[in-house]
Amino acid sequence: MPPPPSLQRLALSGSETQKVDYQVHCGPALGAFNQWVKDTPLRDWRNRRVAQLAERIMDGAAAVLEGWFARTRQDRMGVSSKAAIC
Repeated sequence: MPPPPSLQRLALSGSETQKVDYQVHCGPALGAFNQWVKDTPLRDWRNRRVAQLAERIMDGAAAVLEGWFARTRQDRMGVSSKAAIC
């Protein structure tokens, strides 16, 4: 649920005296991201750099694709995916 409009206006106004009261709604994506980096050095936001995040995303995408290609290869060779997992 988004924050009350008054808190959104406060953040948008950029009031330096009320900076600690800013509240910006970001939805569930930020929570999912924080869960994703929970057990990594990227847990602390001060350790995050764009290049590190991009590398982590690309590594994850590569792992997904490797799994997909392995399953596709097994299917083409007539090996059932259940047999290949065992």
